[in-house]
Amino acid sequence: IVNNNKILKKSFDNFGNFAFGIDEHIKIPQTEYEASTGLWGLDVCGRIIRPGMRVKHRRKGRSKIPRHHYISRMEAQYFLQHNFGVDIVKKLELEYI
Repeated sequence: IVNNNKILKKSFDNFGNFAFGIDEHIKIPQTEYEASTGLWGLDVCGRIIRPGMRVKHRRKGRSKIPRHHYISRMEAQYFLQHNFGVDIVKKLELEYI
């Protein structure tokens, strides 16, 4: 669960993938509550890749990608911290607004 731009450290894997949950959609900025819709949450999964990863998934001329070309856990965390202002924490402490 994301709380005030904080993501758990264990939400990242060794291939540049990360995931987090939003428990109520009204926590998303500029979103209002509608009684007809109610409250709903969502799970968000993201992937950070380097240019050239398409080679692994294309239909013609597929090729293996060397291990050093994948994004590591630390690189993914660094990218989110510096480009999106996300804090990486070991334990989330819920803060109510």
